[in-house]
Amino acid sequence: MKTSLALRRTALYRFFNVDDVLLYAGITHDLEKRWNTHRLDKTWWHLVHRKTFEWFENRALAEDAEAKVLTTECPRFDASRLNPFPPACSVHHIYEDPRRSEVKALLLADVDAEEYRRGRVLPYATVLAERYETSPATISSLFIELAASRVLEGRGSRWWLRGCRPARKTSSGAGK
Repeated sequence: MKTSLALRRTALYRFFNVDDVLLYAGITHDLEKRWNTHRLDKTWWHLVHRKTFEWFENRALAEDAEAKVLTTECPRFDASRLNPFPPACSVHHIYEDPRRSEVKALLLADVDAEEYRRGRVLPYATVLAERYETSPATISSLFIELAASRVLEGRGSRWWLRGCRPARKTSSGAGK
């Protein structure tokens, strides 16, 4: 029998940058899964240098601790249910990688240099994020922008150069 989420042991976690500034705080019952989600969808993820966590017996206790952290420690990036932020927390904003335009230029230069083969799917956002030293979320947003400007086509995790749709793979024995 599954335990209700409200009754499950829940962790309060914090992410800090290299200068030990609190970037983000949250709660979860599955740290690995939650951190992987953040790794993929937070544009500021590459700033994370240190992670901490503490366990609470249930979700309510973790929520109380999280509320205290959000109002007293003022994480730099947080879009939690505590809105607006307390007056003491004046530096909250949505992060956009300051290197975004540089990363876009590098990606387009690699496209022009035929680094990515026509008719092939581009590498995943996680792979390109590592190559260009940014977050997968930044790469994904660039894919969408480049599709709007008619450079790329695709969606989700599959993107390719416009006009060069990759051939679909067929299972063995199919297509005879």
